[in-house]
Amino acid sequence: RVLRNGEYGRDNRENQGEYAKQLGGTGGLHERIPESDLRSDEDRLSFKERGAEPLRDAFGSIQGEEADRTPDGYSETSDRVYENREAEADGSLEDRGREQSAVWGDDFSSQRNDHQGSGRNLKDNTEAEIREADNASFSLPENSYGQMRLTIPLNQKEIDTVLINGGNHDGGRLPLIAEFSKEKTVEELGEYLKDTFRGGNGFYIDEREVSSWYSDKGIHLAYGTSAREDNTQILSWRDAASRINELLDRGEFATNVELLEAQDYERDRNSESLWYLTHDLSEEGIEQGYFNSFERGGGFPEETKRLSEALKNPEYLKETIRKYERFLEGYKENRDVLRFHYHKVDSLYQRLKELELPRKEYSTNLTELTKVKPFITEDEVLESLSRGSGIDRGKERITKFFKENHTLQEKANFLKDEYGIGGHSHAISGAMGSDEWHDAKGLKLQKNDCNDVFLTWTSVAKHIDELLSKNLYIEETEIGSKSEIEKPQYYSKDDPENLMTDEMLERVPELYVQEDVALADKQVHAAYIIPFRSNWTWYMTEYDRESGDAFGLVLGIEPEWGYFNLEELKELNAQRLILEDFPKTFRELKDSELKKQMDEQELQFVFNGELSFENKAELEAPEETEEDTKRDTVQATLFDYLKEREEVELNEKEDSLLEEFAVKAGDTVYFNHEEYKVREISKNEITGRYDLWLDPVRSGNHQIPIVDFTDNEDLLNKISLERPNFIVGDEVKYKDKDHTITRFDDMGKNLNTVTVKDNTEYFGGMITGSDVIPYRLESDLERVFENLTYKQPEQTTEETQIRKAEAHNFKITEETLPEKLSPSERLNQNLEAISMLNRVGSRQRSLDSTAQEVLARYVGWGGLSEVFDEEKGGQWKEARSFLKENLSQAEYEAARESTLTSFYTPKTIIDGIYKTLSDMGFKQGNIL
Repeated sequence: RVLRNGEYGRDNRENQGEYAKQLGGTGGLHERIPESDLRSDEDRLSFKERGAEPLRDAFGSIQGEEADRTPDGYSETSDRVYENREAEADGSLEDRGREQSAVWGDDFSSQRNDHQGSGRNLKDNTEAEIREADNASFSLPENSYGQMRLTIPLNQKEIDTVLINGGNHDGGRLPLIAEFSKEKTVEELGEYLKDTFRGGNGFYIDEREVSSWYSDKGIHLAYGTSAREDNTQILSWRDAASRINELLDRGEFATNVELLEAQDYERDRNSESLWYLTHDLSEEGIEQGYFNSFERGGGFPEETKRLSEALKNPEYLKETIRKYERFLEGYKENRDVLRFHYHKVDSLYQRLKELELPRKEYSTNLTELTKVKPFITEDEVLESLSRGSGIDRGKERITKFFKENHTLQEKANFLKDEYGIGGHSHAISGAMGSDEWHDAKGLKLQKNDCNDVFLTWTSVAKHIDELLSKNLYIEETEIGSKSEIEKPQYYSKDDPENLMTDEMLERVPELYVQEDVALADKQVHAAYIIPFRSNWTWYMTEYDRESGDAFGLVLGIEPEWGYFNLEELKELNAQRLILEDFPKTFRELKDSELKKQMDEQELQFVFNGELSFENKAELEAPEETEEDTKRDTVQATLFDYLKEREEVELNEKEDSLLEEFAVKAGDTVYFNHEEYKVREISKNEITGRYDLWLDPVRSGNHQIPIVDFTDNEDLLNKISLERPNFIVGDEVKYKDKDHTITRFDDMGKNLNTVTVKDNTEYFGGMITGSDVIPYRLESDLERVFENLTYKQPEQTTEETQIRKAEAHNFKITEETLPEKLSPSERLNQNLEAISMLNRVGSRQRSLDSTAQEVLARYVGWGGLSEVFDEEKGGQWKEARSFLKENLSQAEYEAARESTLTSFYTPKTIIDGIYKTLSDMGFKQGNIL
């Protein structure tokens, strides 16, 4: 089903449907990985459309274990190498004392960055890609495509990338190399991976978003930004261990330096654990003489370094194990020999004994691995939110408040107060180098090498509502009473071709039963669609068992309430929509299914103003009561008065400045070929600049840009007030087919690309791919595409006259061209003029008086031959590079040749010549 916004089904992830191929059967399994867990298409549903298994705790080794006190100091890059750590423990730190976040610049939600595109044409459905996918560890089960979209498995390269770079565990690949070198069984190694990998990872691989999630079942893999709820492709832990074994044997898993340092890493970790344990001995433990022969002095770094080096000696290792056995026996009889009991004493004993095991030696010629760009996945964001505010019983308070009757804005305000100001480390999948920070503006998530994710409190409230609706936010045991969690009883999603199941018959009301119920609160018991043939949807609220007639909301040519017959729908091969849980009220469906198919005006009309995508209640400030005023009244001092007056004056001054900006809250602007609404303009106290906060208009756009600027000129250089001819989401005619624009990329050197997706619906289990078209100027696209979504409005006669009245010739003044200009000044003015000309030509800005003035400063290339001298460096080299990027080859050659025939004549000489000629009676003509 193609929705009105041009997207397939409910899937908003641009790359998920691209590059897809039909893969048949289950015979394409890799010979070394015999089987993988596969699930039906029903499990392919997103988090927002069905319940999912409880979130797996990705922070197991972060809370109350020795890992808290044992940071390893390794970088989180894909080519990390082992280094001796010289620092004390950093731990998982809570910081609620800070008053302001230190990072608020150009902050975007997690999306592919501007440098992830490619200038080459991408060819889909090639035989090579099909062979590569066939060789991967998975094939599709029958009927796994679902009724709305197809699911394709990751190929072997993408799976290997996840295994090599994923996991979020400390030390990266080093602990895995050490463990696999012990030549344990794949079952044992699989259990090790299950205990080691945590949370999820996202990577950009060959222009596609690939996500993974690590659960007890195995590694969930999917294209797009989420994989946790996706059971279509799961790599079992046993198969993951088998594949890593193979990569190590082939020398493709790690660099040569990592292979050499892996055992040192293992000894260092054991030495640190042993050091912590010995320093937690109580007085009684010290009296027993446990570990009294260990050499002391130098503190943590020196002592652990000496101990790790000593453990290389087999005899010293044996003696250490013997001493540990003595301690372990005494500890089990009397736990008082230790002051603290967080140590995993049995695990440490096992790890020490495994240092004696013979090791398999690996080799490789790799000095570095291919770097991949990671991103924070949707699963990681939801998992982070599911941890609550981090304050005692915070989740219980949040759950109780959210289950009461509150508006979205009230929930957002509650969260802002509940969270307060602070943050903590290891916030994303328990990974070192990840952080969470929250303050009055919202919640920010950071992870090494990933784009930051910023969520407003309103957005956080929406996500928590979703988590609560799926019983994924809080465990029943966490609130002490099962009655506080009401689990909705949704209909089974089996057999979607059966339009009225026995289960539904027992609960669907008869016709007219919901007649007195408000439109927004009517319960929808099923939604019907006709896959691949129609984009109509029938939402059933009531049903007559004898005639088969149903009543509800019909979204077709126009949304309207009416009757339809299930038998007639059955003849049209209709199906129940299983990408949503039913029964639900329209109010509950508003921000999911309805938002994909209706605009604000249609929603308001159909529901008589009862529903709105824009929550009006959020905009209403609570009235201040007389009682509140009396309660807050205190005796003011002269100092308070002066301070308040100063603040008022400053606020008035800042308000007056804000009023002078080219945009205001609520205005529509365009940024990076996307449409946005201005949320607010605020002064950034850290940078001293202004921040323009933008909210996305397109439903598939999850970026919340913050554009910093100093003045109007700076702002208008970054955003556009006029709609570009083409933006993301536009439907265009390309090569006689309908396509949808899915992304724009700036490739540098004045080269851009636009990616379009074929709108052809799914036939025969195939998905058509995408094309990437390079271009330089916006006007180039007009020759390639016909925009089916947006037409440039034709100007009326009145508008044309206004335009003509506004147009005027530009007069060069003394300020425009001073009498004396140095070569550097002339060069810079030429470059600025060329840049402005390109922007005007590509319709990024209008030819106003400011642009005219910049263009008027162009003085040609006379006396500037150094620019084209390839041996000249410095500013000449930079200018030369700019010209090559912004001029065509012919234009560049013409400019270079003009240095031989052009001469720069100062303005004073030109004025003198014309004055003399005028005195001689010359009025008009050409001067040679």
